[in-house]
Amino acid sequence: MSEVQVAAEILGRSRAILLDFDGPVCGVFSGITDMTVSDVLREEIRRLGFEVPAAVEPQNDPLEVLRFAATLGDPTVTAVDDRFRLAEIEAVALAAPTPYAIEFVRAAVAASKKIAIVSNNSAEAVEAYLERHQIRSAIGPIVGRAHARPDLMKPHPWSVLSALDRLGEPAEAAVLVGDSRTDMEVSVATGVWGIGFANKEGKSEVLRRAGAAAIASGPRGMALLVEAVSWIH
Repeated sequence: MSEVQVAAEILGRSRAILLDFDGPVCGVFSGITDMTVSDVLREEIRRLGFEVPAAVEPQNDPLEVLRFAATLGDPTVTAVDDRFRLAEIEAVALAAPTPYAIEFVRAAVAASKKIAIVSNNSAEAVEAYLERHQIRSAIGPIVGRAHARPDLMKPHPWSVLSALDRLGEPAEAAVLVGDSRTDMEVSVATGVWGIGFANKEGKSEVLRRAGAAAIASGPRGMALLVEAVSWIH
């Protein structure tokens, strides 16, 4: 079967769709870069009186800088996460929508699917983006990063299990659409279907190895999922 056929089969048997945010919905750091936000978090760590190790200094993923802050305990990790949330809200105001993401959400709603967001970004940032683009009402629960608990970020199952509980659906009736290895790992760990969004060169194989049952590849990958949903009406 083609990828769109496999995706249509998975989406057809799923009552709930769990969407990762950064990637499948928008490019969170497409307006304000991830390195800029990482620098903000490193500055906060120094302000609190700690040195930033050489291994963390060049890190461009703010989630990894937050993980380091967690090793410093409270109140440091709380203060860094608070600063991170403010930076994320600034970033999503400039974030570019992923092509066909909004169309996918609307098509899924038309197909009577329940939708939730499961993200390592903060729920406040996700909420701000969805409101800005007038699609908040189409989406149910938003399960973002647990405050000051980066240990609960994906691939930990906390966000997926929380979303399933709030949707009132079992794992076998849900699919997770994500663009990272950890998204597919958590789908395998929790028993939900995994559809990988391979929006960059080389991602397809990484996502497949991590457990993706179908791949939507390329910058127009979400358009494939819009097509797949149209097949299940």
